[in-house]
Amino acid sequence: MATEENQLNAAAPESNLPRYLSLTMGIFCLSLSIITVSFNGILCTALYKNPLKCFGTPNSFLLLNLAISDFLTGLIVDVLYSAYFLAAFRHREILSLYEAAATASFITVNVSTCTIVLLSIDRFIAVCKPLSYKFLMTRDRVIVCITCSWVYCIGFSIIPHVGVPKWLYYLIDAHLHITAPLVLLTFTFVKIQKTFKNNALNNDFHEMRCKQEKILVQTILMILILAIICLLPYYITVHIDFYCQYWTRCPVSTIYDWFGWLSEPVEFINSCINPVLNAYRLPKYNKSIKVTLGLTKLDEEGKLQAPCPASASQVMIPAPSPTSVKHLSVNTLL
Repeated sequence: MATEENQLNAAAPESNLPRYLSLTMGIFCLSLSIITVSFNGILCTALYKNPLKCFGTPNSFLLLNLAISDFLTGLIVDVLYSAYFLAAFRHREILSLYEAAATASFITVNVSTCTIVLLSIDRFIAVCKPLSYKFLMTRDRVIVCITCSWVYCIGFSIIPHVGVPKWLYYLIDAHLHITAPLVLLTFTFVKIQKTFKNNALNNDFHEMRCKQEKILVQTILMILILAIICLLPYYITVHIDFYCQYWTRCPVSTIYDWFGWLSEPVEFINSCINPVLNAYRLPKYNKSIKVTLGLTKLDEEGKLQAPCPASASQVMIPAPSPTSVKHLSVNTLL
């Protein structure tokens, strides 16, 4: 996202954004909207219906919140950006569409980021503090955290409308919602992987544990890589704008202007892939989604022949030792 001056220039009727690029971005955002709404809509439906009765855990509530925020990103933000770019293609650039899309994105995308942070904390506690998991990660606490994230992000989106310079707003946004989460995700990945290695020789179910841990580590790593790829263009743009405006005079660059425009829709790819990384790959969510879509049928008792993986309430009840709890706590995430 550009500075206030750059944004107003880019959204003016005489914008230098080529028509073919406007058309391409409009089609891209619309396609992204359809995919994002479909993936997250299916996940929300599966979590709501809970056909295998294996949700209701704190982790499931976080995933539902992530799916809702990403669903709204596809339904509102992507559609507004698509409408803006398609209008620009027809030589009718509507600034109000752009401003509405930007404001909505600061709510839904930041809620999504906050939820990913909460999920990483949930996974960190489950693996590194298994004896405290049931006490720390309760349903009520998670609901409070989810509510606070929405209130915070809505409040944060209002800041540029009360006189705060947009360049400062974007800079704060970049560090609060990109730098800090990426540092936390990196720390979580390193710490969880280290914990798994330290306990590798103390587990009686080595083969099963290795498979579960591999899925968990791969998921966190892919989330980290995806976040870097999707958010880095916006991050770079914000800092270049700040540097050019307040430290030195930068030459006008058409290519850079295009890069600034492209950096915004690229952010929303995250919302499209989040459900695949966080739910579709995990056994209990995958099975529930298949039942919801009618791809798998239940027996007369409403059960699968292969039962749904144990939920947090099932696996976290008194265990004989911290070692066994560490093994079982991984199941709460898978």
